[in-house]
Amino acid sequence: MVYFHKEQLTEFTYADGERCTLKGYPGNVYKIEDKVDDSGESSAFISKHSLDEKTRSQAQTLVNQGIIDLNNFMSDAELPSGTFTQGAITLE
Repeated sequence: MVYFHKEQLTEFTYADGERCTLKGYPGNVYKIEDKVDDSGESSAFISKHSLDEKTRSQAQTLVNQGIIDLNNFMSDAELPSGTFTQGAITLE
């Protein structure tokens, strides 16, 4: 599995989805995995699109900040108090 950071991910296509699994997290962090173990498709995707690959620790820091930012935004939004709070997410 590989983590990367991308503000707006538009490059992932249906064909990529046939070869890789993509999961998004707060903070614009994504995890991409090969559907067939060790096929190298996820690394090829990262390389092809010159994406900013992150270690798990770096990705976790970005996710944590993304959660803080999201919760701050939701607390400032005009919603009833306590309507939404994103809890912690621990990357695998």
